[in-house]
Amino acid sequence: MKVVVTGAFGFVGLALLERLVARYPVIAVGHPPRVPVAVPDAVEVVYGDLALAANHLDHETAIVHLAGGGGEDECRRDPVAAVRTIVGGTSLLAAAATRAASPVRLFASTIAVYGTARIPSGPYDEEDEALADDVYGICKATAEQVWTVHGGGTAFRMANIYGVGRGVDLGLQGAIERFARAAASGGELTVYGEGTQRIDYVNIDDVCAAFEAGLVAGSGGLPPVINLGGGSPIAIGDLARECIRAAERRGSRPSLRQVPAPEGKLWPDRSLSIELARRALGWEPQIGIEEGVEAMIDTMMGAT
Repeated sequence: MKVVVTGAFGFVGLALLERLVARYPVIAVGHPPRVPVAVPDAVEVVYGDLALAANHLDHETAIVHLAGGGGEDECRRDPVAAVRTIVGGTSLLAAAATRAASPVRLFASTIAVYGTARIPSGPYDEEDEALADDVYGICKATAEQVWTVHGGGTAFRMANIYGVGRGVDLGLQGAIERFARAAASGGELTVYGEGTQRIDYVNIDDVCAAFEAGLVAGSGGLPPVINLGGGSPIAIGDLARECIRAAERRGSRPSLRQVPAPEGKLWPDRSLSIELARRALGWEPQIGIEEGVEAMIDTMMGAT
């Protein structure tokens, strides 16, 4: 079996290529990475849009569709492009995979499809209704429907992904990346309010392992939607302090600043149940937040 990976030169894609190429012939499709990162020699590289990925599908070629990330900020900057890429591109690939009878069809979705402001009673499970309330979540929820209902594939709803990946700081601007970067440089980490909001983080190595497990299981043996979370959400204030402790152990001297939260801002706890992933994929996260943060700090201090 061959594997086509779209969005192959982003954070998840680059890490996944390195793992998959040891087991499969891999075709990597996407736009060039933002910083120089070596792609494994055995990978066939195709720079371009998603239509090129569709041309490589057949009944012996699986597809891992990672393109269309970037999060809410990127979607708000250009909503038309977001709809065109996430919804339109996914529709194109789902139709192509169906025509080609592609044996495995995996799609990278997000916790954002459950909504960002609703207050859940506990971790979201796959039976909870998708109530997306931002551009990114709405686009991903729509693309999910196309991929699973019309394309016969499986969507992985992923929590916040973090970690070292290919060992290069790609400039991501999530809370954990900003905290780790500031801590590594001895800077100031800012936490709004009490920092009690609990966020679900899943390490990139664990995410790659889940996609590998999905390729082995095959779409026919998988449910349409599977959550991938870290299994143990962490309060944002504790996350900042964890980054500080890791940097201090390596000789850096960062500081923590707490400022009042913006008036009227809602920061509900958000996490994912991973029971279905355990059953369907035989998967569960192996890398805890302390280990993952320490590896990030090591990488960032090595790069400064």
